[in-house]
Amino acid sequence: MTTRKPKLPGTYAESLEELRKVRKAIADAKARIDKGIERRDALVAHAATFPEANSGVISKASGTTAARVRQVVPGGMKASRLQSAVTTARAVASAPTNLAAKLAAAVGEPDAAGELPGSQEYATRMQRTAERAPRELPGIGETPVTIQHGAASTRKWTAQKNRVTLVLNVDGRAFAGNRGFRLDVGDGSAASILRALPEPVERVFICGARPWHTDTDSTMTDDVRAWLTAPLPEGWEAGRHFTHHENPVARFTYRPHEGRSRAVEIMHVASWVPGTTVDEPAVVWHAFRLLRDAIRQRWGSDAVELLGSPTTLGQDLWLRTIPQNREYPLMSAELRELIRTTSGQGRFELRVPRDADGAPAKLGGLHYFDCTFAYAGLTWGMPVGAPTHITGRAFEGMTGAAQEKAVRGRGRWHVRVTVPADWTHVGLLPCSGLSGWEYPAEPGRTFTTWASGAEVWLARQQGWHVEVIDGITWAEGKPLDLWRNKLVECWQSLNAWGVAAGEGYREAAALAAKMVRSVVLFTIGGFHSRGVAKRGITTDERLIPATARRAAEHDGVWEYESAKTDTAAPTAHPEWSAEVYGRMRARLLSGPGGTGALSVPADAVIAFRSDAMFLTANTGWSNPEGVPGRFRLKGSHGPVTAPTGEAELLALRDVMEGGQ
Repeated sequence: MTTRKPKLPGTYAESLEELRKVRKAIADAKARIDKGIERRDALVAHAATFPEANSGVISKASGTTAARVRQVVPGGMKASRLQSAVTTARAVASAPTNLAAKLAAAVGEPDAAGELPGSQEYATRMQRTAERAPRELPGIGETPVTIQHGAASTRKWTAQKNRVTLVLNVDGRAFAGNRGFRLDVGDGSAASILRALPEPVERVFICGARPWHTDTDSTMTDDVRAWLTAPLPEGWEAGRHFTHHENPVARFTYRPHEGRSRAVEIMHVASWVPGTTVDEPAVVWHAFRLLRDAIRQRWGSDAVELLGSPTTLGQDLWLRTIPQNREYPLMSAELRELIRTTSGQGRFELRVPRDADGAPAKLGGLHYFDCTFAYAGLTWGMPVGAPTHITGRAFEGMTGAAQEKAVRGRGRWHVRVTVPADWTHVGLLPCSGLSGWEYPAEPGRTFTTWASGAEVWLARQQGWHVEVIDGITWAEGKPLDLWRNKLVECWQSLNAWGVAAGEGYREAAALAAKMVRSVVLFTIGGFHSRGVAKRGITTDERLIPATARRAAEHDGVWEYESAKTDTAAPTAHPEWSAEVYGRMRARLLSGPGGTGALSVPADAVIAFRSDAMFLTANTGWSNPEGVPGRFRLKGSHGPVTAPTGEAELLALRDVMEGGQ
């Protein structure tokens, strides 16, 4: 039996009519699929509430993966909740009401308990927080601890072309082609900038003030939206903009009636160096030129170009360092998701000392210590190859030497931890809590978590009881060593050249060195990424990606978004980023040369912030040679009142950095 092909329409009008019918049929089918997925996820969540729930069985019944089940049911199944945290939150929630009652009793007016300003609202808000259980970290369960067959990182990259770049300050100063000039950019709108651009320019970096932020009462997000969607000059069309409240990426295309079209991309230099205050276009332009020259020299190729972001550049450079006929397999999709879910990044913790009255204590001084080029100093000997699952029973059956070798190797560990009864210092291991990652230090407290081998080994060395529930280990390889060494050489040469150069070039070299740091930092973060969400804004419905899950139109402006999906990109290696993050958290506590928080009294530790710490003690740690991964004093300030929030801490940090 043969199947006949559908007959095609005979006229153009009939073709359009048929296309409209097909379009409607596709839209209806998508709507039915979306409704089915919504119903499936609701049933998955409902099935997970039963005592016998098993993610593997549910995934098979629903025709999806165990990883998807864990996404729908983030709390997981067959796991105990951290009741101590919930109990603590509920106690805090009742505190305002109890305090109001005590005050009312003291003045002899029992009915005044509800009159304490804000007490009831605060109690209600805290009660809602208490009712939310802490995020539970899943165990291995049915996760396939294996590689994804056919998916690996190999020596393969896409050739890039040079893009003519201009650096612009919205006051009109511009620099390109090794010369400075002025442009009339009017009010700094996209239309004014596009009108003023010389024809060859394909990429614009804004420095100094951001033209999309205004002094009006609107939010930064609304400012960006308005700037990206404002009317454009004739011939210009808006492309797929990337929206961000501070550093969006604007894309425009010029399509004249005659001649060649051209694309222009506009972004702020802070997308490369977050927090930079450099506002001189010549400095920024020379910094990019110095960065490109340094990279080309180390990679031995004039074909290397600076790409649109530090992440894409770092990934491109890494792929170029993979040896011929060598590959690094990707983990299974479920294992990658498990690692991402159970691995935090930097340690962010603020410890506020109080005086006898409960007010923030007066500190004799505050000292800011930073880990020099931290990730570059910790990116060595990564886990490679097929993973091995070690059960708790198998671990207990090992000799002491074998256990030490396993823990100090390359791996991640699901552990049950008990803080020693006599412990008086800061917490050592991360724990998922109500407000994110916490670091329990209360003597006798028991909690379950995931940690890197470096962290588990440190905790055991400090006398903590760490029981292994499960472990995942890998062989040790050097997939990042060459890439890391070349970038460290770039960083060192730029720093050295900046010292020897004149005043103008010194600032450009320093900025270029910070760009190298961003390349390493963002690329390590890229290994952890679930993929890039196609999120943006456009005035042309045709530019909405077909994969967009949500698209909404308002006043002719379309905003769209698609879910982040792990597409097994050649750079999907969360086992590497998790290893680096764990090493950094361990180094904050104990580092080379007697550095780290454990080398000072507990009450001297005020805050941890990723690769930095704030202490009341000036330990004298220094790193004059600039060795990556070693601590150095970035600044001091005092006497000062202990900071009580992130804003105060960052303000103090900026003051201390400015004093150096």
